[in-house]
Amino acid sequence: MRPHRADRADGVHGHRVREPLQARLRLLLPTHEAPRHRVPPRVTFLRPADRIREPGTLDLRRLALPARARPPARRGARGRRAPVGKRESVSRVHPGRPPHDAGARVIADFAVAIVQVLVVGAGAPLLVGVLRTLKARLVGRRGPSPWQPYADLRKLLGKEVVVSTTTSWIFRATPYVLVATMLVIALIVPVSVARPPLAFAGNIILLVYLFMLGTFFLALAGLDAGSAFGGMGSSRGVAVAALAEPTVIVAVFALALRADTIDLGRVVERFGREPWLAANPAHLLAFAAFFIVMLAETGRLPVDNPATHLELTMIHEAMVLEYSGRYLALVEWAGAMKLFLFMTLLANLFVPWGLTGPAGPGAVLLGLLALAVKLALLTGAVAVLETTVAKLRLFRVPELLAGSFALAFLSLMAVILVR
Repeated sequence: MRPHRADRADGVHGHRVREPLQARLRLLLPTHEAPRHRVPPRVTFLRPADRIREPGTLDLRRLALPARARPPARRGARGRRAPVGKRESVSRVHPGRPPHDAGARVIADFAVAIVQVLVVGAGAPLLVGVLRTLKARLVGRRGPSPWQPYADLRKLLGKEVVVSTTTSWIFRATPYVLVATMLVIALIVPVSVARPPLAFAGNIILLVYLFMLGTFFLALAGLDAGSAFGGMGSSRGVAVAALAEPTVIVAVFALALRADTIDLGRVVERFGREPWLAANPAHLLAFAAFFIVMLAETGRLPVDNPATHLELTMIHEAMVLEYSGRYLALVEWAGAMKLFLFMTLLANLFVPWGLTGPAGPGAVLLGLLALAVKLALLTGAVAVLETTVAKLRLFRVPELLAGSFALAFLSLMAVILVR
């Protein structure tokens, strides 16, 4: 019998398979049809029409050929077929955005992240300075310059640090933790564009936990010093945070439920694309609740008085009373950034107009201009409020925060009932 041309690979004659190879193929093929699972790399199956129809001795030509003995692929109407196992290019398998567009997207997101961190870090002291100047002008005083907080930070950075011997590493690490958490929050909050750098589903929950992390470490630092004022301020600060954080969650989730997403960027995009969603009583109730929480979380009147540094009713200032030098500078800077971020959330989350989706230079500039206008209006409102109201008694603060939670809960119920 004449040997087949494909038999020279294994030395087989008469179109028959030697016993070891036949046993191996029977292990690979428990049935008489070609398997649909993974095939060894040296075995290539032919077309379904060439499968074995009857039991018997396996035919190498009609079942499988070694990879090195495959016959050349036949040309058809569609040209030459690609051999089995050949990798196609990504552009053919997954047509869509070219690779260079993905790289440009990463560079744009990185640039937006740098811009947002710089805006929050450098603009926070200016916001505090403008607020102090407005309050002084409203009561008939000249007041300090809006740039005074920068001079105060520079002075504190040059002073010597005095630390009590009873403190631990928590007291020294807290200022850095506060600054780090505020800078990370700056990447989550939509500051200049609708889609922040850390835009993902569930970043609302991460935002709340990061704010709580800073409050937790600040309370531990107040307790770590071992002073009476520090312990008193820590207990009050934790009590205020425990009453304020549920309001933040409920108010923000009312907006998320309205926008059908828990991504801050998508919430801003949805309200910016469909402005009529914000024209309802539920939106106004959530805005009022979040505004009250902003005053409580940042230590503003009527909850706390940031202008006093030694009184029995102080909350935030009692926790940072033991800090000095660069530690106090970092704590003050973190407090200014917290006020800036809360005002930015209030401005861009509840009034998202002026923010766009794509992260281009024009979009970033437009978003920053819109943010400056909104922050100017909010700063004026806070200055007017702080000059017209007095500080509440400490036992009246829970009533105010309970009222804010009631407003947030009514907003959530209104969204659920309207849907």
